[in-house]
Amino acid sequence: MRPVDSEGARLLGLLATSTRRVKQLTRSLRSRPHVAHVDGRLDIEDGPYGPEVVVSVDVGFDDGKIVSWVLTGGYDGRNWRTEGSIRFDRTGLGQESVKSLSAREVEAFEDFLPAFEEAFDSLLRSAEELELADALSYDPKPVVRRREC
Repeated sequence: MRPVDSEGARLLGLLATSTRRVKQLTRSLRSRPHVAHVDGRLDIEDGPYGPEVVVSVDVGFDDGKIVSWVLTGGYDGRNWRTEGSIRFDRTGLGQESVKSLSAREVEAFEDFLPAFEEAFDSLLRSAEELELADALSYDPKPVVRRREC
């Protein structure tokens, strides 16, 4: 049996931990007021330069608007990179980026893992706060109370 590559094991550990944390976040966000649905994923996809890790959390509100937190990490042929953003769909016709989260490029793989963890933590903090999403998406109607006679 071959010994386990320590960098490979660290990457698998990071993916497993990240998947667990995305699941925890989606459960937490589902309990928020005015949230109609939440979808959280960690996928390995074919990116423009090769395989990349994609973490996304989509929160749909009662009024049909959607806020998404997206983080990608991968190798572009020269550098390892991470990039995150918060995207907002007001109309159902497509998302616009409303905020960039930490973007980084590093040369060495051993520097990529901590950079990805840092960017992932930033994404989770932003999603947990949900202030931006609430401010952009939900416009509550005033409650009209009737007087009892």
